[in-house]
Amino acid sequence: MAKRLIPPAGMSGLESMIWLRDSGHVIALNHPERPGYLWKLPVFEQMSSTALAATWNEYNVTRYAFRPKPNVIVVDIDVNAVEQWREIQRRFRIQNTRIVRTPSGGLHVYLYVDPCASIRHGTDVLRDAGYERCDVFTQNSGLITGPGSYRAESDDKCAGHYRWCTPQADLAHATAGLIEALKPPEFVQREPAQRAEYRGELHPVCESILNDDLEKLASCSEGNRNKTLYSISANLYAIAAAGEIPMSGLEAMLINAAKANGLLTDKKYTGIIGVKKTIENGRKRGLANPRNLGSYRDNYDRKRAEHARSKIKKATGVGSSAKGRDHA
Repeated sequence: MAKRLIPPAGMSGLESMIWLRDSGHVIALNHPERPGYLWKLPVFEQMSSTALAATWNEYNVTRYAFRPKPNVIVVDIDVNAVEQWREIQRRFRIQNTRIVRTPSGGLHVYLYVDPCASIRHGTDVLRDAGYERCDVFTQNSGLITGPGSYRAESDDKCAGHYRWCTPQADLAHATAGLIEALKPPEFVQREPAQRAEYRGELHPVCESILNDDLEKLASCSEGNRNKTLYSISANLYAIAAAGEIPMSGLEAMLINAAKANGLLTDKKYTGIIGVKKTIENGRKRGLANPRNLGSYRDNYDRKRAEHARSKIKKATGVGSSAKGRDHA
């Protein structure tokens, strides 16, 4: 009898990790003292379950993550988890399945899928269907914390184990309705934006995106700060490369935002040198991929014009039915 892909309930984190590795999943061991993994993923990809177990014991690891195989997805529900899952289950007619409860009270719902099905992975992928903070992990996504792991307490996370909380021995199948809801949006081919110089007169849309990105970076929580700094640097420099916002001053604004979220003074990182290096990496990516905001500006201008015309009509009575006319 072939070994199941997913370990049974009751196993420790180490035992579950070995089970998943022997079943063919990619494994990475979390660092026991700081966010992130012990090593880069390519190192772990070459390691057997025996080598991983030895590393687990050597470094006193308590937590690991894995990448689902092509026929498995994991839906990570962070808020109102039980209520949202019951509603998803009723709506899409999904049978009971294997579920892990996280230390914070969220749920990791494991489901079988057709390996050929096109599934959208990432954060908040069910928002359009009416469900909040439902992330999906697939063979093409990042790694998800594995069952049996123990997470230490941090500023925004509760301590505790990731435990199986349902009695099922196997996984249920994702139904056609759920797969349709998880279908990636159609790719729209657009002409690449051209490099341009900033001409002044910052458009309200461009100003809003600039301020929103900097605010997002300034308020970013620990664990995502360096990644967010890179992505926002790349985005803002891409917009600047298309002449939508000024290039000068961007680095200083990004550094100030990194200082506000604590990254600049975090001893786990390399201070201003590390922050500038991350910004430079984002700058290179952004400059190589200019991002024109013409469609956003046009949409904004059109709505403003429609609003202005509506106010004029309302003020002058144009288009409304005449009142108080004399009757013959």
